[in-house]
This record gives sequence, structure tokens and C-alpha cells, in this order.
Amino acid sequence: MRLGKPAKALHRQAQRLNDLARRLGLALRHSRDWHAQALATTGTAPDARGRGAVEQRRLALAGAEERLAGDDPHRVLQRGYAWAERPTAGR
Repeated sequence: MRLGKPAKALHRQAQRLNDLARRLGLALRHSRDWHAQALATTGTAPDARGRGAVEQRRLALAGAEERLAGDDPHRVLQRGYAWAERPTAGR
């Protein structure tokens, strides 16, 4: 069994906790400043890129809708074509 001075161990532990608290405070301030700067510098460029991406996807969906609409049975009949299905072997 080892006996020592508890006050010395407590002092070291308290000093270590104080150092960790200081480092955490500095890291939080740095992170907050970095995020504030990133938010300020985003400006309108990401918005323009975002609008372009949304417009591109909208056009792609419109094209897909147009292609799929051609296979819609109701539209096929409206165009004057008959909808024919092959009878299955079980009928």
C-alpha cells in the first residue's frame, strides 16, 4: 500500500481540469468564429448554385414525366390507338 499526499494529487487533477476547460473554451470560440465567418462568406453564390441544381432537377423530372405520359393507357386511347393486351396462357 502506498501512502502519499492527497493534496498534491488533488492539485494536479484540478490543474488538469482547468487546462482542459481552457482548451475547450478556446476550441468553442474558434469554432464559433469559423462558423460565423463561413456563414458570412457564403453570400449569394451557394444560392445561385442551389437554384441551378433545382432547375436542372426540375427539367429532368419534367422530361421523365413526359416520357412516362406517353405510356399512360388513357392518353394512348385519346390519341386514337387501341390498348391491346396479349391473353395469358392461363385464361
